[in-house]
Amino acid sequence: MPDYKRLYHLMANASEDALAALQTGNIRAAQRILITAEQTAEERYVEDEAPAFKPSRRRSAQYSVNSPKGLSLIFKEEPT
Repeated sequence: MPDYKRLYHLMANASEDALAALQTGNIRAAQRILITAEQTAEERYVEDEAPAFKPSRRRSAQYSVNSPKGLSLIFKEEPT
């Protein structure tokens, strides 16, 4: 079973760090902090929820901030 308290603390700490980055005007750092925390929380959730699950291919997300519509997500397949 996932440790929701641990996941909550991970996201809460990342939110505080991202707010601090925003206060200094560092938008990219704030985005990077939140994205990394979300990915880490998702990985920990999956590990705790279904430890026997092993994907055949790993997908890595790349975020593009300079997109005309804002933040866009691009997936690339990676061999495992």
